[in-house]
Amino acid sequence: MASPSPEATLNSITDNPWAGNELNFFGVKTADDPAATFTDNVYEKGRYTASVFFGNSASPGGPAATDVRVSMLFPSTITGSGRLNGIVRAANTSQPVVWDSAVLTLPKADDSVALSIVPGSAILYTSGKANGSAIDVNELFSEQGTLVGCDRLDGVITGDLRCAGYVHVDFVTVYPDFTVQAWLGTPHHDDFGGDKTIKPGETVTVKMTYKNTGTVSQDNVFVDLSSMPMCSTVVQGSTRFAAGSTDGHWSKFADDIDTGHPLNIGNYGPNANAYLAFDVSFCDLEELARKYPGHEWSQGALWTVPYLTVAANTGTGSKSSIPLLVTILGPTQHR
Repeated sequence: MASPSPEATLNSITDNPWAGNELNFFGVKTADDPAATFTDNVYEKGRYTASVFFGNSASPGGPAATDVRVSMLFPSTITGSGRLNGIVRAANTSQPVVWDSAVLTLPKADDSVALSIVPGSAILYTSGKANGSAIDVNELFSEQGTLVGCDRLDGVITGDLRCAGYVHVDFVTVYPDFTVQAWLGTPHHDDFGGDKTIKPGETVTVKMTYKNTGTVSQDNVFVDLSSMPMCSTVVQGSTRFAAGSTDGHWSKFADDIDTGHPLNIGNYGPNANAYLAFDVSFCDLEELARKYPGHEWSQGALWTVPYLTVAANTGTGSKSSIPLLVTILGPTQHR
């Protein structure tokens, strides 16, 4: 502050009583924490405020910087970590463009998020009359940037300390995620659990649930029967469905799920979920013996293969349930 620049210069004071070292002029902080400070590194998912400082390091009464513009450059998506950039440029300064950055690191290296700018959150702060001015987000995130100013948004910044300022904007980390679970039970009984033991020719009920655990809607969610044990068949007309669209009540689905025949169960916002249930019948003892010729019933129960597995598929990926094992008892065995 004791030795300002003789010419218009961007963000070069190292002991600004308001902004500190102006060379470190871009930062990010958690938006919903009043005690949070702007930093070069943040490590969570959530809502953030990004801040760009702008100032003319010339002496008060010295040459003004003209056509001063601020811009931000963020990646549209981040996996693991990503760099966010703040940029200040002017038409007549000794260095026409300066930039600084911060790093957003997600909890896990394979976590992925999209960055979404909060509409109406871009504001200019200064001690001049332009304080509180709304900034056009589209201009802020453009290559050219948005004009800033002291008393008006005219791009003119003098060396007076009151004319330095900040542009703040909020953004959120938007991530798609969902869970899939499945259970086996006895038809017409509420005894759902993991693996199931039955006798030849009997039927099991499969119940599965999909839940949107992310922060964005997932449209056209498909549920799929990924694998079925040999000698088993989906009972026709047994597929039923429950979700918010059915007020949580079970309703017969228009079609039956089957391997190679996924069902579109609709669109789901954050925290929304749906259930699907269907019956699977198994062959009688004679047919099982043909399908599993290497199995000796006298040696014990038959572990069917492959496991029974269901999955959900969205535009952001696919997830499967834990594989479920159906065990079939031999003629002399009892449950």
